[in-house]
Amino acid sequence: ATERQRFISYLNLAKTSISPDYMIVTGTYAQMNNGTAPMFANISLYDLFVWMHYYVSHDALLGGPGNVWSDIDFAHESAAFLPWHRVYLLFWEHEIRKLTGDFNFTIPYWDWRDAEDCQVCTDELMGARSSLNPNLISPSSVFSSWK
Repeated sequence: ATERQRFISYLNLAKTSISPDYMIVTGTYAQMNNGTAPMFANISLYDLFVWMHYYVSHDALLGGPGNVWSDIDFAHESAAFLPWHRVYLLFWEHEIRKLTGDFNFTIPYWDWRDAEDCQVCTDELMGARSSLNPNLISPSSVFSSWK
């Protein structure tokens, strides 16, 4: 129970803490007038990792006009799946450690191989489904207020 509460409180802290080291781009190179009008925004530490995971799953810009590798998700549909996620989680642990000062923090491992349902989808852990709308998290979950 203590470890679970610490994990959830660290996630909440990351969600409400602006990253001191990173920002995200909010426009394309063309929208930034070929780079002369930068468009960046602050981001919470948690949302930075959501953004990184989302961004790696989209088209790859290879440089030059029209040189885009479409329809590939390098993080999930290639040989890079395991190493990419390992580095991603190590980086996430590192950032949580810096944020909290808890250098013993590790992301819990859950063995999903034999799971018949989502065993962490409870209000005590990551959030159950809402009985009012199964596309939403239960209002009893700490994460239901997140945007």
